[in-house]
Amino acid sequence: VWEASGVSRRILCDGISRNITPNLHDALPRLRLNSEAPRLNLWIDSLYIDQTSNEERPYQVTLMTQIHSQAEMVTVWLGEN
Repeated sequence: VWEASGVSRRILCDGISRNITPNLHDALPRLRLNSEAPRLNLWIDSLYIDQTSNEERPYQVTLMTQIHSQAEMVTVWLGEN
């Protein structure tokens, strides 16, 4: 969930308080509703890739094929509407 708008929400992720975008805030409850698992393990690029780093972001993007190909399931959130 890459988004240029400002951060508006905070969540607790593995015991760490994190800022998230409004778009990610909308996506998380929908992902939970579509899962029967008691716990979801999610890779969320906007949390794991430093979006402000012109060095880290391109490097991490090159790893996304490997990450997605090893995933059990890949879901893309394009927004509420």
